[in-house]
Amino acid sequence: MRIWIGWSRQLGTVVAAGVFTALMTGCNPQELWESQTVGTNARVGDVLVRNLHLAATEAAYRPGGGAMAYFALYNEARQPDALISARSEQAQRVLLRWDRACDGEAEVVDRIPLIPQGSVPVGPGQLPGGGTPYSLEIDGFKQVVRPGTTFPITLTFEQAGEVTVEAKVQPTRVGDEPPPAACPAGTSTPQPPVEGTPPPPMDGPEHDAGKEITVTGIVRAGQQPDCRLLTGEEDGRHYVLIDGDPAIVRPGATVVVRGRLEPDVPTHCAHGAVLRVINAIPR
Repeated sequence: MRIWIGWSRQLGTVVAAGVFTALMTGCNPQELWESQTVGTNARVGDVLVRNLHLAATEAAYRPGGGAMAYFALYNEARQPDALISARSEQAQRVLLRWDRACDGEAEVVDRIPLIPQGSVPVGPGQLPGGGTPYSLEIDGFKQVVRPGTTFPITLTFEQAGEVTVEAKVQPTRVGDEPPPAACPAGTSTPQPPVEGTPPPPMDGPEHDAGKEITVTGIVRAGQQPDCRLLTGEEDGRHYVLIDGDPAIVRPGATVVVRGRLEPDVPTHCAHGAVLRVINAIPR
């Protein structure tokens, strides 16, 4: 099973070693990511942390802003373990996110489990060659974080203990392209309808192309670095936000968004209805 971690180069140079064969094949994970990695490797107890890095950025991350961090985990122990928390002295909080159902929705979780002599359990529909369906959401930088530097993240495991890793902050370069998603649209396992349950109403966002709406909610980062997601506080619907001032429409911010529904616009965020931001104000 091949899992790309981080960013790849179009010109054929693989920056991340990117072959997490130990996840499914039992190959020695210590042989992975020893060179050409975009992230930082570490070990705590029987747990290997591989390729920890912040999403590539062209400009510096600003105080109060946020970012996603990506990595891979492997448990060498014969007993299960779990990542139970993450923190940084240079951020207000660090959240664990895991798309356990592989439905494109990376929920905030209080633990990310690790199977014995393996990695995180594979979700239904997870594709070989995709990225890892778990990540860290860093919220509220306390100082400027520039590309080309590192950012300290402390990971705490249930059995293995605690380790602080200097995650690399990669600069965006010409030719970069994001890795394939772990759970792209349409890969989740369909659930059969329950007998007697009426069909969903046909008045959702997907049937309102061009309609302008106003929604309020907290902006979240998706699995891909350029994905900004929002769940409406009133309607409970999921939206993929495109356009808008990135200083306002940023992960962790509560915003009031006026936008136009564009369900025909393709997106790799695999989350909800596409909403093109016309105006956004912080709440």
